[in-house]
Amino acid sequence: MSLTSPASRTFRGEDTDRTSVFKLHFEWEAGMKTSLHKHRGWELVLVGSGELNAVVDGTRSTTRAGEFVELPTGSVHAIWSSSPTEFDVLGRTGLGLTMVVPGIDGGLRDVPIYLKEGPWAQRPPNGRQYTADDEADELKRASMTLVPS
Repeated sequence: MSLTSPASRTFRGEDTDRTSVFKLHFEWEAGMKTSLHKHRGWELVLVGSGELNAVVDGTRSTTRAGEFVELPTGSVHAIWSSSPTEFDVLGRTGLGLTMVVPGIDGGLRDVPIYLKEGPWAQRPPNGRQYTADDEADELKRASMTLVPS
């Protein structure tokens, strides 16, 4: 399975005023990783130095300096470093964040995270509140147990 796709599919609609793109720069030490999660929008991870490992919808890959990994809309993904690595993340602003965590029955469950600001911000539905920092941290720790190292 290829982790790349035609740009016309990935960037459809980006020439409209309805969508904006964020860019974040990261400098990670060996052993750092994200939670297993997904979004309502796409992301691209561009590796400047070092290498990142990724799992995208169950497919593992290694991305080296000068390469990128595509994280398509709705894909369940995580990244981790096995050496010091610098990389940039480009993505659609307002894409939301849903953690994938172990379920009680041994399966997996999706838990939306409601953030007030930042690229992954999303408002909670009526009757729900923004996710508290301690709850988000607990969900992230649980989700990270699912990420290979």
